[in-house]
Amino acid sequence: FQGGWAFGLLNILNGCQAIFGYALNQYMARAAMYSLLIRMGIVGAPRSNEEPMIGSSSEIPQQHRHCLTVCMYLITLTVACICNDLGRFATIIGASVGTLVIFVFPALLCWKLDGSSLFGRLQATFYGLSGGFILVSGLLSLFL
Repeated sequence: FQGGWAFGLLNILNGCQAIFGYALNQYMARAAMYSLLIRMGIVGAPRSNEEPMIGSSSEIPQQHRHCLTVCMYLITLTVACICNDLGRFATIIGASVGTLVIFVFPALLCWKLDGSSLFGRLQATFYGLSGGFILVSGLLSLFL
């Protein structure tokens, strides 16, 4: 099966999916990154551009849009050139992001929403410490 026309067609379709899939993912990542940078106060922009994920890409100023795109491509290129085996890199990123999403982000939300009460602060602290412990122990287990 490896030398036939079906194999060549599958390779072409896989390449097209990679090219267009990356562009689509990069579009959403750029909008999310810009929204985050505005919220952190790093990028000065009018208040109407606070949520570019809701609107079109043209709401991000062209200079910022180009800068974010170049940075994202350079980061991707750097990781691809440095890592011979992306399995370990994917494991580290997957474990870190999964732990953040499951434990740390809910802890931050709990602190933000219910941080005025003692129970809310204790709950957020417990979630945050649990997530931090799982994150550190998981990453240490990869390297030891």
